[in-house]
Amino acid sequence: MKLSIKPYQDEETGGQCRVIYIDDVLFDWGMEKEHLSNAIEFTKNDSTMKKSLNEDIKRHFIESFSEFIGKEITLEEVNESIESGRI
Repeated sequence: MKLSIKPYQDEETGGQCRVIYIDDVLFDWGMEKEHLSNAIEFTKNDSTMKKSLNEDIKRHFIESFSEFIGKEITLEEVNESIESGRI
């Protein structure tokens, strides 16, 4: 499968970001800005909570991405795939 990172115009927010495409199909994953802002506010004075939140986000991303491509994958494998362009 071909993996590419491309610019994407978010129609809801009007903002632009970079997203993952697999064989030119958008992997539509992300956190709502409000949820992310709330999480940052909630954890701002607690490094243990920040680390826990970060690990939860990573885990959710990997689970969602694995489901999207139809096989289990690790974060390291995702990063390698970004470099190589193949997954």
